[in-house]
Amino acid sequence: ATMLFVWLASYGVFLFLVNRMMPWYTLCTSMGQLVNKERLHQTLAKLRLKEELRKKEAIHEEMKAEEEMERRKKEEQAKAEQSSKAANQVHSKSSLLGITDAIVTNVGNVFKRPSA
Repeated sequence: ATMLFVWLASYGVFLFLVNRMMPWYTLCTSMGQLVNKERLHQTLAKLRLKEELRKKEAIHEEMKAEEEMERRKKEEQAKAEQSSKAANQVHSKSSLLGITDAIVTNVGNVFKRPSA
């Protein structure tokens, strides 16, 4: 009796699933036949075109970002060169002032009157 019940329950589940799935399956296959293939191809072509445009736009944006980074790097290098030139000029001026002070001091010592 148990075996008969299991067999009938399994058969009932099978019929229920077939009853639910068969209409979906036939609907899907019928829908495939109803699709306008020309319009489908146009839609796919538009999709591919949009993807390519996005890719090109992304590449263009990357190139702009790289150019901007290079420009900023050049500006920073120019600023660094200017500051090093300014530091060298200050250093050379200070060493010239030091030499001038030494000369003035030595000349002053030469022309000093001896104290005695």
